[in-house]
Amino acid sequence: MDLPTLGGGTISLRAFRGKVVLLNIWASWCDPCRDEFPLLARLTRELAGDDFAVIAASDDIDGPAARRFVAEQDPPFAIAWARRSLERELGYRGLPFTVLIDREGRVIKRYIGFGGARQFDALRADVLHAVRDSTS
Repeated sequence: MDLPTLGGGTISLRAFRGKVVLLNIWASWCDPCRDEFPLLARLTRELAGDDFAVIAASDDIDGPAARRFVAEQDPPFAIAWARRSLERELGYRGLPFTVLIDREGRVIKRYIGFGGARQFDALRADVLHAVRDSTS
């Protein structure tokens, strides 16, 4: 799967094979997405290295709004611009929506919405488990 970026490039999920990937779908107008973004940034920094990556894909239709959000957040992970293109493929109805992808490119878990720190701690535990299991 190839996703365009806000800058006009492309992010290929195939390029992340061999890594555990957290693909997060967000929008600039989504308050829970705004709350979750700093936690995604912290998780990215905590697990920096070759085994894990976050890709955050904007569901915004409005490019300038998405760009402003990214500039405000200054995330340490890849940003794509899905523009609602993943909704049918991944089958989500609300935001944020996150999928955990194993090293082989298979979706192993889905997370609907953002339920605060406790829910994010569970997501983090799932990520750690996936990273550790696949390196053993």
